[in-house]
Amino acid sequence: FFGVGALDTFFSHLPSLFQGLLLTLGMSLLLGLGLREYYLVRPPVIQVGTTRTIMLTAILGYALWVMAPLGYPYALGLLVLGGWLGLFYYRKLSLDGRGFLGMLFILIGYALGPLTVTVPSWLVVAIGISALFILNSRDKIIDLSERMSNREIITLAKFLVLSAVILPMTPLEPIGTMLPISLHATWLAVVVISGISYVSYLAQTYFCRGSGIMLTGAIGGLYSSTAASIVIARQSHRANKESMAYAAGIIMASGMMYLRLLILAAIFDAAVGIILAPVFLILSLFLMLVAFLINRWSTVRVTSNAESLANTNPLELTAAAFFAGSFLLITGLTHYLLSAFPSHGLRDMALLSGLTDIDPFVLAIVSGSLVKSKALVAGAIAMAAGSNGIMKGLYVALLGSRTTGWLASSVLFFTALATLWMTFTLPRFLEAV
Repeated sequence: FFGVGALDTFFSHLPSLFQGLLLTLGMSLLLGLGLREYYLVRPPVIQVGTTRTIMLTAILGYALWVMAPLGYPYALGLLVLGGWLGLFYYRKLSLDGRGFLGMLFILIGYALGPLTVTVPSWLVVAIGISALFILNSRDKIIDLSERMSNREIITLAKFLVLSAVILPMTPLEPIGTMLPISLHATWLAVVVISGISYVSYLAQTYFCRGSGIMLTGAIGGLYSSTAASIVIARQSHRANKESMAYAAGIIMASGMMYLRLLILAAIFDAAVGIILAPVFLILSLFLMLVAFLINRWSTVRVTSNAESLANTNPLELTAAAFFAGSFLLITGLTHYLLSAFPSHGLRDMALLSGLTDIDPFVLAIVSGSLVKSKALVAGAIAMAAGSNGIMKGLYVALLGSRTTGWLASSVLFFTALATLWMTFTLPRFLEAV
């Protein structure tokens, strides 16, 4: 959209009506050319028109709208155009033809005129580009719609309602003294973590099923590095051949975990994200590099379907409710430990949260209700990540094969200890600076 801004600056000295006409002509030309290229690949039974038809229809719509905005001329033109397209489609059906993409593009062209006058130019360009993108993504959209189950579509629809309708209605006032956080902040945390998890879930389930173990580990790390490590470790134990590739996938998942935690911290508290960025980026890149090297040295290539990761949809309402409850519980425990043990309460909670999923703890301490310095908050997040790394190393050592167990757990233990060491040096370093 930088080019759109430059275009606005270039045409700023021209009359506004002339600017609208030029934008209408430009976007209708793009739509017509895109439809023409589509018809060259998939010729229709009977063609309604392409470039010139769409451009002339766009000019007609622009002229009628300028003549009388919100008036009868434009509405009458739409009725005439709709009647003509209806007769054309009736003729097409008589020839055993199907589809009305061309007619839809003509209607979009007719709507360009009012759009260029009433909305910003970037929105006009976005609508046109979106139409072209959808036109040329036919096979991918069909493939996705055939592979996605109705249950997941309904679940996603419910989540959109809860996030787009319920979230703005939640109260902003704190719940209580022991829970100095609002229901709005609680549900916002649910929306953020569920959104990140759902993107990785969709990629794992529909786009990367049966892919290489490295890609499985990377996507699983964005979803849940602990779950991904357990799944890959079990798969290595069931495999007939020893392979270092399983360890590479587990290490890759932990590398993505640091990126996920950094993103979560930066979304809710940019200052904490800035503090964590250098260390977490170094740890993430280190783990990714080690994973690539181990996978390259591996003589046996493996794939993974990550079946356990695909069994639970992170947008299920029960999963969202469980996360919200965990978030409130950990928030309450954190504030209690801080009031009862001011010197080490936050550290104790960070170590305990590493035993399970650390996302609720991270979101609880960066949500804005914790009265602590940014350095201490960043150190607590790093401590939770280190504690979680030790637990994952133990899981992998117990559940994985011999090669996977010693190789992956050694790397996880090393990075976990480095992370824990950083938690004690980071606050002192920032205070010295």
